[in-house]
Amino acid sequence: MTFYQGTSQYSLQSTSIDKSDYSFSIEEAPPVIKVDCKTTASHTQFSGTIGMKFLVKCPPKCSKVPHNVFGNELYSGDSSICRAAMHAGTLNDRGGEVQFIIEPGKKLYFGSKAFGIESKERDSYVKSIRFFNGNNNLYLKFKEEFNNQFITKNWEILDNLEASDYPSKWEYVPTPKNIKSSSKYLIHHAKKTRAESIMGYGSILSLRGADVVNSLYKLSFYFVNLSPVGIIFRYKDDNNFYHLRINNPGPFKILLIKRYEGKSITLASSNISITPRLWYTITLYIYFDKFQINMQIGDLRNNQILFEVIDNDIQRGALGLATDGNDDFYVNGIYVDNYEMDKAHIKSKAGSDVRSFDNILRENTPNHRSKYCKSISAGNSSKEALLNCKEFHQYCKLRCDETFHKRENILHFSCIRACIKDSILKEKLMNSQMNEEVSMGLNSDVWTPKEKEKCDFKPDDLGPSSFWTPCYITDVKNNPNDPEQKNVNIKYIIGGKIKIKSVVYPNTVLKKCANMLKSRSDCNSNTIEIPTIK
Repeated sequence: MTFYQGTSQYSLQSTSIDKSDYSFSIEEAPPVIKVDCKTTASHTQFSGTIGMKFLVKCPPKCSKVPHNVFGNELYSGDSSICRAAMHAGTLNDRGGEVQFIIEPGKKLYFGSKAFGIESKERDSYVKSIRFFNGNNNLYLKFKEEFNNQFITKNWEILDNLEASDYPSKWEYVPTPKNIKSSSKYLIHHAKKTRAESIMGYGSILSLRGADVVNSLYKLSFYFVNLSPVGIIFRYKDDNNFYHLRINNPGPFKILLIKRYEGKSITLASSNISITPRLWYTITLYIYFDKFQINMQIGDLRNNQILFEVIDNDIQRGALGLATDGNDDFYVNGIYVDNYEMDKAHIKSKAGSDVRSFDNILRENTPNHRSKYCKSISAGNSSKEALLNCKEFHQYCKLRCDETFHKRENILHFSCIRACIKDSILKEKLMNSQMNEEVSMGLNSDVWTPKEKEKCDFKPDDLGPSSFWTPCYITDVKNNPNDPEQKNVNIKYIIGGKIKIKSVVYPNTVLKKCANMLKSRSDCNSNTIEIPTIK
């Protein structure tokens, strides 16, 4: 509207205003009807026409009362109203008020399981019911394309009025020249708006129109400042929502937290540290009571599972971002879509013909590599062969050979490359965690290279099929460009020839003697001879 006329009624005076971006209206709520856990919309008190709305009050603990529910989002009229509302995510087991609308019947209602309630499949029924609370979407689709100069067009800013450095400063900004991004614009926050409460946020940026149950929520972060930020989902109010807290102070840097009735409960944690000035892509797969959170670091084409959690205390709500004192971070690639587990984006059904190597990446851990190599050797291989198998280049080749025939050269090559990159990334993450432990005085066994010391080295002379080989350190100097790094000169023998290499350390290709080549017995020997690779 272009003009709002103020009036006086019911002892209240409204103010005139020229224009506003948004409007709303209020309608009288229908009377509340008390029902029990077995009440259905086929009862005479709900014998209204299509489009009629009813407000009912359900008792607690209807999950314990057996009664049929038919459908998914749209339910047959002979379904238990309260149990169907729980299945839809608009009610929990504490009971309460819920509103539904009468809709036409369907020829077929599909069943599913959600929030502890199993709905069944059935054929046609004369009428259906659908639940809603303001916005009736179980999901929505959204992509941030920066089509408006004002961030408040798509987002609502929810500032903590008791936070320091209030108000916050969320904004669209042109992508800085020193940040690599395909987008011309990014979301940026530029003030140290910090909450006084533990695990709180100074400000939340909430996506407008999002009151959803299921969703694929994907976004990328670029951190300059390493103060806490959050990814918010199923936000009902300040006391009820889920959030992924990143850059949390303390030993666990990433936490999945449920804020429920004003109390914060940690559901999962990770000690992976965030590196500044690097893109991190986070994907949340939210499906009723099941949450899976994946993370991709930089340009590496891997998608590692951070957390898999089951919880159903908060059934639906908004999506958003949050800051707690972080005045310099950027967000891009925000994408929201429907997510259905039976049409999984990342996990294929057993027996399906989907050609994927996601399972190889999920199982690419030292423990699983050891189990796999022992299983294929059946006790007949030598210790050296077993060690070679567990080395991730060889492991990746063996696993990808099993999954894809070599004639499928693109898939086969992509599988090996993705597996090797995944291995390197996991090793880097492990090393970064070890370095963090060293800085905290928790790990005193981390190796510092020294002159005239034996070492293990993975050369690139043989390409992707290279194995670890013995090496000898001839010189160690500080790196003038980075005080935390060293330039290490080494010698090694391959193909009967002595090779000389300079390596910047820390590096995943240079390890302490016998760290990778477990069978070495010459580490403490005074001889400078270098065993040749076999």
